[in-house]
Amino acid sequence: VLFRSHGNGDKLEKMLDICAQKIEQSLRWYTKENYPYMNTAHLGIEDNIPTCGCDSCTKVKNAHNGADSAAVLIFVNRVGEKVMEWMNKPENAAYKRDDFTFTFFAYQSTLNPPFSVNSDGTINASGDLKSPEGVNVKAFTAFSSLDYAHTTDYPANAAPLALVSDWAKFTTDGWAWTYGCFFNDYFCFFDMYSFYEDFYKILYKNKYRFTFAQFHSEQRGADTGFFTLANYLTCKMAWDSSLKMNDLIDEYFDAMYLDAADSMKEYFLECRLWFAESHEKEGWGWSSNQLQPTNNASLISLGFINTLFEKLDKAYAAIEKYRMDEETYSKLKEHIDIEWLFPAKCAIGLYSSKYDVSAIKPKFKSLCNSLGITKVAENVGIESFLDSF
Repeated sequence: VLFRSHGNGDKLEKMLDICAQKIEQSLRWYTKENYPYMNTAHLGIEDNIPTCGCDSCTKVKNAHNGADSAAVLIFVNRVGEKVMEWMNKPENAAYKRDDFTFTFFAYQSTLNPPFSVNSDGTINASGDLKSPEGVNVKAFTAFSSLDYAHTTDYPANAAPLALVSDWAKFTTDGWAWTYGCFFNDYFCFFDMYSFYEDFYKILYKNKYRFTFAQFHSEQRGADTGFFTLANYLTCKMAWDSSLKMNDLIDEYFDAMYLDAADSMKEYFLECRLWFAESHEKEGWGWSSNQLQPTNNASLISLGFINTLFEKLDKAYAAIEKYRMDEETYSKLKEHIDIEWLFPAKCAIGLYSSKYDVSAIKPKFKSLCNSLGITKVAENVGIESFLDSF
């Protein structure tokens, strides 16, 4: 990713102009009358794209705490200055937004801040990092190296969590992007439930304004592995960080499963136990989100799948009393069916000789279709798996 144009001043100005013009074009299209809340321009980077290592970028990096984010911040400051100059012209009054913000990803190679922090909490930041008058620039910090399977006080989380407060000292009302799933396995349970309750308190303490927890962002329709629960909890606690995780979990199960709540909570706890044991036994770290457990019999045992099916059978039996109320029964059964998909995929893919998959396979296909499930993993559609049986 280039932010200095290899030190070529003319090309850099052209890059800045093109970037500013793109934002101005968007402001013309997304008018404040029709889109009053679209007040942010984000200049992002994609996954695993290295920043430039030319002499010009290296010089800027070395002068700013050895951080690649320095060149990005300086670039965004200059783009912001051009856009605000355009926006403040009388002829562009229709496009002017008083609360306009520019954000950039502090992510992967650009996650470290371009300043150092003193022992008293103050920062050592060069003057060229300061945004021009009237230009509001802030970091959108994406914490890919946190271990979301552990609590916030887990030793390996100390260094990345320190960046939460470090960036907050420089950009007020910050933004944070977080994670917590197996990105290559959308059907597998992932336990991030011990992490987020305290993490949202940390964001609140540091006056973050916006946060996005990315789980199965490409999935459409239903989402197995209790990711509907995960989305519900993170939404609730992002809004109110004083809420208690366990209280919200209890409320969710009571509302979603009624008489089957106890059985489904037993199922949920079995998943948590499996995850904790696997995490410890396999030595998983923050990069475990790239694993594919439902494709690996060494990670998911037959006994674990048997136990999950037993809990599900109890849950299905508990809602039989609602059969006369078609609407209620159908909804409860659907909620259980969604979680049935996780062990069912393992039975089909890992233990087809141990189960009557002639009954499991058609139910699995039918549910994926009726529930609108489109992905088996990030960037991988469900079709190839369904077509395999």
